[in-house]
Amino acid sequence: MNNHGFGKLVTFLNQLEQERISYTLAHHRDETMHLLLPILFTKSSLPILLKLENFLLANYAPQQQG
Repeated sequence: MNNHGFGKLVTFLNQLEQERISYTLAHHRDETMHLLLPILFTKSSLPILLKLENFLLANYAPQQQG
């Protein structure tokens, strides 16, 4: 992970803390990190889930070679 991605991760984790959403961050292998979010799906949780999806796609999705 590059430094820019790490900064985005920290910003996202800060947003979770501001929203008082508990999370667990785990590191099991060099190439992986796990973010566990115990979120009951409601209308109010949808924006957080969308932010998470966008963050993951922008920073960790495999790049397609053209």
